[in-house]
Amino acid sequence: MAPFEFILNSAEFKCFSRPQGDVEKLLSAMPKMTAADITSRMKDALDINEQFYDTAKKEKFDRECKEFQHFSRQIVPLLREMQKKIAIYMQNKSQSIQDYKIMLNMLDKYEELNLANYVEGKEEKMVFGNTQ
Repeated sequence: MAPFEFILNSAEFKCFSRPQGDVEKLLSAMPKMTAADITSRMKDALDINEQFYDTAKKEKFDRECKEFQHFSRQIVPLLREMQKKIAIYMQNKSQSIQDYKIMLNMLDKYEELNLANYVEGKEEKMVFGNTQ
Protein backbone atom coordinates (compact mmCIF):
# COMPACT_ATOMS: atom_id res chain seq x y z
CA MET A 1 0.00 0.00 0.00
CA ALA A 2 3.01 2.26 0.30
CA PRO A 3 2.94 3.33 -3.38
CA PHE A 4 -0.63 4.56 -2.94
CA GLU A 5 -0.18 7.72 -0.89
CA PHE A 6 -3.69 8.89 -1.67
CA ILE A 7 -5.00 5.91 0.30
CA LEU A 8 -2.60 6.29 3.19
CA ASN A 9 -3.32 10.01 3.52
CA SER A 10 -7.09 9.75 3.25
CA ALA A 11 -9.22 10.60 6.26
CA GLU A 12 -11.05 7.29 5.94
CA PHE A 13 -7.85 5.25 6.14
CA LYS A 14 -6.58 7.28 9.08
CA CYS A 15 -9.87 6.65 10.87
CA PHE A 16 -9.55 2.94 10.10
CA SER A 17 -5.84 2.52 10.84
CA ARG A 18 -5.78 4.53 14.07
CA PRO A 19 -9.21 3.98 15.58
CA GLN A 20 -10.32 5.89 18.61
CA GLY A 21 -13.42 3.84 19.36
CA ASP A 22 -15.71 1.75 17.15
CA VAL A 23 -14.47 1.96 13.55
CA GLU A 24 -17.92 1.54 11.98
CA LYS A 25 -19.35 4.37 14.07
CA LEU A 26 -16.42 6.60 13.21
CA LEU A 27 -16.70 5.86 9.49
CA SER A 28 -20.46 6.39 9.44
CA ALA A 29 -20.03 9.69 11.33
CA MET A 30 -17.69 11.04 8.65
CA PRO A 31 -19.37 13.59 6.38
CA LYS A 32 -20.40 12.44 2.90
CA MET A 33 -18.07 13.66 0.19
CA THR A 34 -19.51 15.84 -2.52
CA ALA A 35 -18.97 15.04 -6.19
CA ALA A 36 -16.55 17.96 -6.43
CA ASP A 37 -14.51 16.62 -3.48
CA ILE A 38 -14.36 13.16 -5.02
CA THR A 39 -13.35 14.62 -8.38
CA SER A 40 -10.58 16.75 -6.89
CA ARG A 41 -9.34 13.82 -4.79
CA MET A 42 -9.20 11.59 -7.89
CA LYS A 43 -7.46 14.30 -9.94
CA ASP A 44 -4.80 14.65 -7.26
CA ALA A 45 -4.37 10.91 -6.76
CA LEU A 46 -4.19 10.10 -10.47
CA ASP A 47 -2.20 13.22 -11.35
CA ILE A 48 -4.73 14.41 -13.93
CA ASN A 49 -4.17 17.79 -15.49
CA GLU A 50 -7.21 18.87 -17.46
CA GLN A 51 -5.26 21.42 -19.49
CA PHE A 52 -3.49 18.68 -21.45
CA TYR A 53 -6.69 17.08 -22.75
CA ASP A 54 -8.42 17.91 -26.01
CA THR A 55 -11.64 19.89 -25.48
CA ALA A 56 -13.60 17.79 -27.99
CA LYS A 57 -12.59 14.58 -26.20
CA LYS A 58 -13.46 16.08 -22.83
CA GLU A 59 -16.91 17.06 -24.11
CA LYS A 60 -17.41 13.62 -25.62
CA PHE A 61 -16.47 11.90 -22.35
CA ASP A 62 -18.63 14.33 -20.40
CA ARG A 63 -21.60 13.60 -22.67
CA GLU A 64 -21.07 9.84 -22.30
CA CYS A 65 -20.88 10.19 -18.53
CA LYS A 66 -24.12 12.19 -18.48
CA GLU A 67 -25.82 9.62 -20.71
CA PHE A 68 -24.74 6.83 -18.40
CA GLN A 69 -25.84 8.82 -15.37
CA HIS A 70 -29.27 9.32 -16.94
CA PHE A 71 -29.47 5.63 -17.84
CA SER A 72 -28.41 4.51 -14.37
CA ARG A 73 -30.95 6.78 -12.68
CA GLN A 74 -33.66 5.07 -14.69
CA ILE A 75 -32.45 1.49 -14.48
CA VAL A 76 -31.18 1.24 -10.87
CA PRO A 77 -34.65 1.60 -9.30
CA LEU A 78 -35.98 -1.02 -11.72
CA LEU A 79 -33.15 -3.40 -10.82
CA ARG A 80 -33.76 -2.88 -7.10
CA GLU A 81 -37.46 -3.60 -7.55
CA MET A 82 -36.62 -6.68 -9.61
CA GLN A 83 -34.22 -7.83 -6.89
CA LYS A 84 -37.00 -7.57 -4.28
CA LYS A 85 -39.45 -9.47 -6.49
CA ILE A 86 -36.91 -12.21 -7.21
CA ALA A 87 -36.19 -12.57 -3.50
CA ILE A 88 -39.90 -13.02 -2.81
CA TYR A 89 -40.19 -15.47 -5.71
CA MET A 90 -37.23 -17.51 -4.46
CA GLN A 91 -38.72 -17.63 -0.98
CA ASN A 92 -42.06 -18.83 -2.39
CA LYS A 93 -40.35 -21.34 -4.67
CA SER A 94 -38.30 -22.74 -1.79
CA GLN A 95 -41.45 -23.10 0.32
CA SER A 96 -43.24 -24.77 -2.60
CA ILE A 97 -40.43 -27.30 -3.05
CA GLN A 98 -40.46 -28.04 0.67
CA ASP A 99 -44.26 -28.52 0.64
CA TYR A 100 -44.00 -30.79 -2.40
CA LYS A 101 -41.44 -32.98 -0.63
CA ILE A 102 -43.73 -33.25 2.39
CA MET A 103 -46.69 -34.19 0.19
CA LEU A 104 -44.68 -36.91 -1.60
CA ASN A 105 -43.54 -38.27 1.73
CA MET A 106 -47.17 -38.37 2.94
CA LEU A 107 -48.31 -40.18 -0.22
CA ASP A 108 -45.57 -42.74 0.25
CA LYS A 109 -46.62 -43.36 3.86
CA TYR A 110 -50.29 -43.46 2.88
CA GLU A 111 -49.63 -46.12 0.29
CA GLU A 112 -47.47 -48.15 2.64
CA LEU A 113 -49.98 -48.03 5.50
CA ASN A 114 -53.38 -48.06 3.78
CA LEU A 115 -53.25 -49.10 0.15
CA ALA A 116 -51.14 -52.17 0.85
CA ASN A 117 -54.22 -53.69 2.50
CA TYR A 118 -56.38 -53.13 -0.59
CA VAL A 119 -53.91 -54.65 -3.06
CA GLU A 120 -53.12 -57.56 -0.74
CA GLY A 121 -49.50 -56.40 -0.30
CA LYS A 122 -48.60 -56.80 -3.98
CA GLU A 123 -46.29 -53.95 -4.94
CA GLU A 124 -47.08 -54.11 -8.68
CA LYS A 125 -50.73 -53.25 -7.96
CA MET A 126 -49.85 -50.14 -5.95
CA VAL A 127 -50.44 -46.77 -7.60
CA PHE A 128 -47.59 -44.64 -6.20
CA GLY A 129 -44.95 -47.22 -5.32
CA ASN A 130 -45.26 -49.13 -8.58
CA THR A 131 -41.81 -49.29 -10.15
CA GLN A 132 -43.11 -50.59 -13.52
